[in-house]
Amino acid sequence: LEDAWRVSTGKDVTVAIVDTGISSGEGKLPRIPDLAKTCFVEGYNFVDDNDDPYDVQSHGTHVGSSVAESTNNDLGGVGVAFDACLMPIKVLSDSGSGSTEDIAEGIRFAVDNGAEIINMSLGGGGFSKVMFDALQYAKKENVLVFCAAGNGSRPVVEFPAAMDGCIAISSVGPKGELAPYSSHG
Repeated sequence: LEDAWRVSTGKDVTVAIVDTGISSGEGKLPRIPDLAKTCFVEGYNFVDDNDDPYDVQSHGTHVGSSVAESTNNDLGGVGVAFDACLMPIKVLSDSGSGSTEDIAEGIRFAVDNGAEIINMSLGGGGFSKVMFDALQYAKKENVLVFCAAGNGSRPVVEFPAAMDGCIAISSVGPKGELAPYSSHG
């Protein structure tokens, strides 16, 4: 990361985390200490249709921390782009499930509200015209969309990462090799 930080630390970039929300402290519950100095912009909760995208499940907070966790604070880890702003978009419930329609709405919200990058560490189902249209909208507006390739341990990129408009990302283990559970292709 130190080599990457010589190029950019994410300053002036907004990354939408389209997931289970983020424990950002914007709602009724406190911000987690690892994100104490992290920049946040207004997000949305498409599961409950309100402006409180708080993460009870924790997956979105984990993903957001990987992207822009506060750095040099003697807590947890380090965010890859620690100067970026996070936009929490809750499209998955507290149990981690969600609808294609909510995810597509989350993509459009992120694009319409200034995100330059969208992260979707989620997957499931097959091709969806609603999702495809939302991804094409992001692509037309020059918003980069990164999606998890999947956790199926198969040489097939799963949806939505397999759709045009997404950059599919596989997982790696501690030594940089493909994680045994990660889909790829």
